[in-house]
Amino acid sequence: MAVTIDTLKAATRLREEGGFDERQATALVATFADGFVENLATKDDVEKLETSLRGDMEKLEVSLRGDIDHLRGDVEKLETSLRGDMEKLEVSLRG
Repeated sequence: MAVTIDTLKAATRLREEGGFDERQATALVATFADGFVENLATKDDVEKLETSLRGDMEKLEVSLRGDIDHLRGDVEKLETSLRGDMEKLEVSLRG
């Protein structure tokens, strides 16, 4: 998708409203247009970025789910260990 700038309209406006001469108006508009178009994101650029970000977010989600599952396993092991320790302590206190 190409982005167009009405350089003739811009140069005319600079001459008529800004007091620029022909050479100044043309140079300024050309410089602005070149820099503007080079740095402007197109719809295609935005769609590519969106696709990339969605992929990154999906990878992050998978990673986080794995981390959460791992933590659940650790918590279950800790809980089992604590229950065992509490049972031993209870037996010891009754003893």
